[in-house]
This record gives sequence, C-alpha cells and structure tokens, in this order.
Amino acid sequence: MKQTLYEVLRVEPTATPEDIRYAAQRLAYKYNPKQHPNNPKVLAYFRQIQQAYRILNNAATRAAYDAKLNEIILPSAEQPTILVEPSPLATPIKDTRIFPAVGNVEIAVPPKAIHKTTSLVENTQYRAHLHWFSFVPSLLILGFSVQLLFVNPELFNYLLQKHEFLNTHPIEVRWGIIALLAYATFSFFLNFLNLFTTHLVLTNKRVIFESGLIFRTHQEFNYGIFEKILVRQGIFGSAFGFGKIYLQAFGGIHIRLRNIAAPHKFEEMLIRNVRTHTYKTLS
Repeated sequence: MKQTLYEVLRVEPTATPEDIRYAAQRLAYKYNPKQHPNNPKVLAYFRQIQQAYRILNNAATRAAYDAKLNEIILPSAEQPTILVEPSPLATPIKDTRIFPAVGNVEIAVPPKAIHKTTSLVENTQYRAHLHWFSFVPSLLILGFSVQLLFVNPELFNYLLQKHEFLNTHPIEVRWGIIALLAYATFSFFLNFLNLFTTHLVLTNKRVIFESGLIFRTHQEFNYGIFEKILVRQGIFGSAFGFGKIYLQAFGGIHIRLRNIAAPHKFEEMLIRNVRTHTYKTLS
C-alpha cells in the first residue's frame, strides 16, 4: 500500500507548517545517508523526505497536493491512494519530541584556540560579548566599602552611633566591610578575566564556546545537532540589553552563559544559520 506525503513525514494532514518543518528536520537528521553509508533503504527514504518537504513546505504546492488527495478519497472512507512508494523504514513514532535540527554529525577534535579552529572555508559570522553590566554589582560594593573605610570614616562612625547593634560590635562590622571589599575585588577581577577569556562564536558551520584561563573549557557543535536555545532577561537585562543564554545540542552538549550583550540578536543569528543549514541539507 502506498503512502501520502504526510505519512512519509509522519504528521497529520492538518499539521501546521512548523510541524511539517520540524518533522522533516527530525527525520532527515535521523536518516541522513552520511550517517548510514552504503544503506540504499536509508537513501531511498531520505529522498522521500526531501520530496515530501519540498511539496508540503510550499503553500501553493501543498494546496494542489491536498486537492489531488481529496479527489481520490473514496466515498467508503477508505484511505486515499498515495503518491509515493512506502518507505522501507516507515515505523510508528514513539518519540514525540521536536528536534529542530538536521544534518551530518561531525566529531570535532577540540582545538586549543578559536582562531585555530576555523579553516579557509569557515568564517566567523557573529561573536557574542559580555555586557558591561556584569561589573556594576562589584563596583557598587567596592565604592561603598572604600567610602566607609578610607574616604569617609566619619560616615562609618555615624552609622555605628546611629544603630545600637552596630555600635556594640564595631570590630565585627569593620571586618564585615573588609570582607565585602575583598569579595567585590575578587568579583571584579573574575569578571575582567571572563571578558577576555570567554568566547561564544557563530561561524557558517558551527557554534564554538571557550571559557577559562587555567582550566580551559571548550565546546562546539555544528548546526545539524542543534536542539534548542533559551534566552532569559530580567528587568535590568531588558532595560540595558543583556541576558542569559542556554544552548543545548544532541550528544549532551549544554552551554550556559550569563550577562551576554544583545542575546536576542545572537538567538536570531543562530536560528538563521540553523535554517540555512537545514535548507541546504534538504535541498
């Protein structure tokens, strides 16, 4: 028995364009011939996925296809005659997760530096930067501590006299402020170090992340195994244009980065590259 193009992609005829795109991406990733060399059944099914996606992804060709399906539906409510041969790999889907990614999985050897990872045919398209707001908390604490201890000790004495608890524990209060000063200094130095040692780069082929000075962390993945991205922005993040980014890819790859400048622009560039990679794979 033949199959409809909807059955090839394992979606309902009422599926939205997004459902069709995600289903095609998921199946094309799973049955990519590059991951199953010398397997004619996988190759045949992959071509069926490409054919179904080309027709159903376009509103005009999908409408024409649906009209043709309606013409051949029997009054007895039997299943319509289908336009492609059944896939040799057609099996019911048990995993209903959405996988907005497609393509060949590359296993890359982690390089020592980002500038050494890109080849002549790979170019950097976007480089994320840490936002200056990451320095604000430590600078505020530094300023407050220095003001009380060195610049204006009269203010420190005034506060001690104003509050009975502080006045009875002046030594503890002073050491507490010194501890705040040390913490703020360390935090400022750490943020300054992250500014020059943390890199999140989008190339035309992959995502590259590096962080750390002594204990260097390196993660990368190509767009074919991208799974999802989450952007979080609080009140200050929305006001000043920074936020948190969480990236996830197949193979247990998780990237979390705080205080990224223009996180939605990074998200937009990433999604654009993923779609470009998807269209090239399906075409």
